[in-house]
Amino acid sequence: FRERGRTVIYTQVVWDRFEDVPQPLIKSRPLFKEGWVALKRGSFFGEIHSDLVPQERDLIMEKKYFDAFQTGDLGDKLDPSIRNLVFAGTTLNNCVYSTLLGASQRGYHTIAVRDCISAFLGDNVEHWYEQMENNLGTNVLTAKELMGLLK
Repeated sequence: FRERGRTVIYTQVVWDRFEDVPQPLIKSRPLFKEGWVALKRGSFFGEIHSDLVPQERDLIMEKKYFDAFQTGDLGDKLDPSIRNLVFAGTTLNNCVYSTLLGASQRGYHTIAVRDCISAFLGDNVEHWYEQMENNLGTNVLTAKELMGLLK
């Protein structure tokens, strides 16, 4: 994408305080104990992995929950001429699917790169890819298929 002059967008959940963690997540995940903040700015879990260091022209969008349109300001930061969004990331049925849904509801054409999206062990990934295709109109491609389209 960078070689073709396209914008690379990172979305990053940031919880600076326990109060930033959404209540539904606290209730549904017993690992959240009072005061424990998994994705605190500057913590190991709160940083972008060193293999994926953002470059100067990349955009980093902070958010509080899964959908970068709803709990971040992704829609406000995108160039109005952008109509297509390609998704890779973590995790399939949380942040990726939620932001795909947000993009779809705002009229963007979406592509999910299936071999560049992580999922939790035991998740039914095919179910989520079918949901993307059937309910959101998302094109689900491999990285190789996507690169073939970009040439």
